[in-house]
Amino acid sequence: MKQHYTVEMFDNDRVPHYCAGSILTREQLRARTKDTVISHNEVSPPRASRMGRKGVRFYSTNHLFGHGVLPKRFVPCTTSLPCSFTPREGLEGRMALTPADLLKFDDHCNPEQHVIESIEELVDYLNEHYV
Repeated sequence: MKQHYTVEMFDNDRVPHYCAGSILTREQLRARTKDTVISHNEVSPPRASRMGRKGVRFYSTNHLFGHGVLPKRFVPCTTSLPCSFTPREGLEGRMALTPADLLKFDDHCNPEQHVIESIEELVDYLNEHYV
């Protein structure tokens, strides 16, 4: 049986310093003034086709957040702002200038994907779907 995930597994005092970080809420992400956004996307969630799940994503303060703890299906992605993208219906702009713009773009492209906003929510999700 796999080990259950705990909040302590992500504690900044327990992980290597280069993996320390935290999960950002949508509001914290919108308020960020940094020119990079770090998202962690679950690709090919387990049993997705049977369960109708589209996976989850969360935003963090460190590209290596959860390294060695998160399942390999979670892929970090750091986006530098501003960034350009192909216009889509309902999202005609061609640029994401701020973290709020990128969040809007992510939500538009992946409307079914749930955004995790706390470490507790992440741990609950991992225990439900990976243990």
